[in-house]
Amino acid sequence: MERKPACSSGANPGARRGERAGRTGYMEKDLTSGSVLKNIFTFSLPYLLSYFLQTLYGMADLFLVPSSMLSTVSALGAQNIGAGKYDRIRQGTYACLFIGILYCVLYILIAQFGTRYLSLLFMNADEAASVMSYTQQLNVAYAYATPLLLGVNVLRLSIQGMGYSRLSLISGLLEMLARTAVSLWAVPAFGFDAACLASPLAWLLADCFLVPGFYGCLNARRRQAARVRKELPEE
Repeated sequence: MERKPACSSGANPGARRGERAGRTGYMEKDLTSGSVLKNIFTFSLPYLLSYFLQTLYGMADLFLVPSSMLSTVSALGAQNIGAGKYDRIRQGTYACLFIGILYCVLYILIAQFGTRYLSLLFMNADEAASVMSYTQQLNVAYAYATPLLLGVNVLRLSIQGMGYSRLSLISGLLEMLARTAVSLWAVPAFGFDAACLASPLAWLLADCFLVPGFYGCLNARRRQAARVRKELPEE
């Protein structure tokens, strides 16, 4: 007697229902039926949206803070050191900090009021309910600490532009030490709250070194230029 395949119309209806139930438990979209064009569009829409958001983030990153501005502050410091215009180094650093503060305010507003809506773009409400409080807490903690990160990036590259690359590396070492200390001692004691503060504390420790380091490097370059001027023969 010929055996019928399980997927044929004569197969056990209960087995077919169980198969469909098991399959829908793992698949959000059934691509084996319906319009092919519609399936492709609906299945690819979340990916298109994520790429669009990534593009927007890249534009913000390019025009507001990290990439273009931080490269500029390093080049500005190096060129003005060569030209002997030390006030312009300080002015350029302050200008970058001011522009970055505007970016930080925008980020704080988005994290404070938009975290829930942004999270729902990538998960449904039932999935988001179990992690939303943690997501909100982490985003808000990072958002309010972004001025500290801004100071780290701007001052570090300003110091590097003035020719003190080794000093800028020390701030990175301090960040690593702070994160290690928090992970070893604070997280076991205080849990997720400490994990949210690991990076802000690392940025704060680095700033405690970079702020006086920036002014110290700038004053050192001023004194060096003054000694060179004294040693030059008078015309």
